[in-house]
Amino acid sequence: QAREEKLVVTHADAKSRTVYELNAEPAAEAYARAVGVAVEELDRKVFALRPMGVRIGGHYFVRSVQRVNADRSLTFYCAVETGIVMTAMEPGSLLESVRK
Repeated sequence: QAREEKLVVTHADAKSRTVYELNAEPAAEAYARAVGVAVEELDRKVFALRPMGVRIGGHYFVRSVQRVNADRSLTFYCAVETGIVMTAMEPGSLLESVRK
């Protein structure tokens, strides 16, 4: 389920799947704020429960974070390019999503 927070990838390396900046600030800081946790709390559980989504034609496609790097960049499991807009996601009701 999409949240309100939109994050624009302002600096990334698609080849290494690393996002250095979201909304022109360190990626981990912007992501942590968007999902409501401290940077120090970012871990696999947070990444699994609060992925990012890219909206294409009315549908969201998940972009999962793999890890936080020492420079506060984020490495994703798939390529993420500069300029795309990502939306913070949160778990929703499976029953509700099936009804839609």
